[in-house]
Amino acid sequence: MSNNADGAAAAAPAAVAAAAAEPAAAPADASSARELALTSAPYGAVAWNALVADARRQPADAARASFERAVARFPTAGQFWRLYIETESAAGNMDRVWALFGRCLRQCCSRDLWRMYLQFVKQVRKGEPNFRPVMLQAYKLAADAHGMDIGSLWLWQEYAAFVAQEETSDPWQKGKNVNTVRQLYHRALSTPMMDSESLWRSYETFEQQHNAKTAEAELAAAREVYTKASRCLRTRKSLWDKLTLDALARPPAPDGGGDRAEGNVSAEERSAEERTLSEWRQLVDWERSNPQGLEKLQNLNRVLFAYNQCLVVYHHYAEVWFGSAEACISAGYEEMARQVLKRGVAALPANQLVTFAFADYEELHDEAQTAKDAFENLLLKNSTALVWVQYMRFARRALGVEASRVVFRRARKEAEADAACHQIYAAAASIEVLMNKNTAIAANIFEWGLKKFVGNGEFVASYAQFLATINDEKNLRLLYERALVALTPDEAREIWNRYVGTEYAYTTDLRTTHQVEDRRAESNHMDLSRSRLASLLQRYRFGSLWPCTLNEANSIMGHAILQSEAQAKVAAAKVKVEQAKDTVMKEAETRAKDCARPNVAKMKKFPEKGTLPGTGFQMMSWPPPRPLEVFELPQKLGDFVERIMFEFPSKSFTHKIPMPVDVFLAENIHKMDASMPAALQDAESATKRARLA
Repeated sequence: MSNNADGAAAAAPAAVAAAAAEPAAAPADASSARELALTSAPYGAVAWNALVADARRQPADAARASFERAVARFPTAGQFWRLYIETESAAGNMDRVWALFGRCLRQCCSRDLWRMYLQFVKQVRKGEPNFRPVMLQAYKLAADAHGMDIGSLWLWQEYAAFVAQEETSDPWQKGKNVNTVRQLYHRALSTPMMDSESLWRSYETFEQQHNAKTAEAELAAAREVYTKASRCLRTRKSLWDKLTLDALARPPAPDGGGDRAEGNVSAEERSAEERTLSEWRQLVDWERSNPQGLEKLQNLNRVLFAYNQCLVVYHHYAEVWFGSAEACISAGYEEMARQVLKRGVAALPANQLVTFAFADYEELHDEAQTAKDAFENLLLKNSTALVWVQYMRFARRALGVEASRVVFRRARKEAEADAACHQIYAAAASIEVLMNKNTAIAANIFEWGLKKFVGNGEFVASYAQFLATINDEKNLRLLYERALVALTPDEAREIWNRYVGTEYAYTTDLRTTHQVEDRRAESNHMDLSRSRLASLLQRYRFGSLWPCTLNEANSIMGHAILQSEAQAKVAAAKVKVEQAKDTVMKEAETRAKDCARPNVAKMKKFPEKGTLPGTGFQMMSWPPPRPLEVFELPQKLGDFVERIMFEFPSKSFTHKIPMPVDVFLAENIHKMDASMPAALQDAESATKRARLA
């Protein structure tokens, strides 16, 4: 597999090995520097690799604490578990080794760990009376957990060879062993894996040796399964080659980039994480499409295996946990979905989205107490305003009116220091209005909140919306006046706009409306004459109806109106183009399946130069090689492309197309004129453009 993930994390095994090769123990100053690095960047790969490498050079008792730190931080890092197990095994601590295997194999989908586990069982249990059943159980466990891997050929070969080694004089037992080996081969041959041709040859030899008379029938039955898997291998390999299982699992980068609490993240690292996650999505989507036509449970196991391997690198991503559970639900295996979500909550106890998904599932299945416990546990780990808000809403739905109010009373005390505490008051009031139909209690909640958050524009806006909903015009105006005194001019801008909008909606006296408009202009330091014209324009518009053209509105009020209207049109056009492109691609894929294809395996390369075989003609290299460059379109063709690309203005782009047309369209669609013909928004014309693309 290629290492396409972020560089430092992807190079973890090599970094550990290189650091472990250094002599002696790290000096005290190096150890202090490493601890400082681990504190400042708790998920930094370099510092953790150095810590593990240093522990590898120490006795098991001294190294144990460092290894525990490493696997606690990175529970899916197979390389750390492997070094930990090797250290304990070298010290003769076999009981600890068994315990470590029990911990790591459940959460780390690692090919190396399973190989190490089987070798360890052979080494420790060989010679014991029950060695064979124990080894068979170990092979079965490994095959069930890791036998779907694209590189699991070694596992199936070892498993089949071990079963076939049993010597017995009992004809019934011998026949049973033959059937067991045959079933193992059939299971293995149904998996698209590397070098499966050698497995097929082994199976042919096996059938010929045991019964030449029935071999042809057995091979014919298995050949269909093997052929389907072989056809899928090329696609599966192309998807797997882009992935890596060596990167250390780190939380998602924060919004806005820059530094994250878990360590520095550059734009390149963010891009690499998103790209690799997208490649994992492609693999999962391909598995879910069931290209082999497997039975429902068999295909679900293949999909879950892909998700489990994705979790090795994206352990902290709620999307992967939820996708795994959703796959179980779609296949009709509800209990499996519950177990996946429980694993997710246990792995990420502070992750809001994973806990919300689990609570949502339990609530849908009438397990209100389990969902309540999930919310309570989340509050212990991550007590944010959003958790309290969703806890209140859950309590109202599942536990009743009083239960929701009890949660609100707790939130007022325990979340008082939260910067978003005002959202808790707004949510509680919303529950009273919309769910309990009690506007009086909602008004009281808003008044309690206003005493604390009168200077918070977001809370004032929520209160204003409530008062407008119940048509309390008097208190609405009083709210605006109270808030405008407490807010700064910048914070008050939105409240002024709401105030003016309220006057437009409620007032029957135009003089009052003019007064509020002038006060807003003075507060925002606007030119009074220009402000009055803009106010006139706003006052006499309705919905999407304007008393002038958008170009006139743009010249009066600036670019805001035109930009918002144009963006809406562009967004609608983008959606239609994407839908049309999807339709065209699906049609093309359907037609491609029926196309005849040449047998490229038997084609010979045409000579680039030299003497043409069978003739006396001298060949030149044709076409002459040249580096990839921007293709210059002829002027007329450039004009044609320009015309079909949403009729851009003639100077909106150069007549050079250094990118695919669909990428060009996505990057240049914002240049579309806001007054484009309405016909361009029709799905039919969008489909035509996509076909041309």
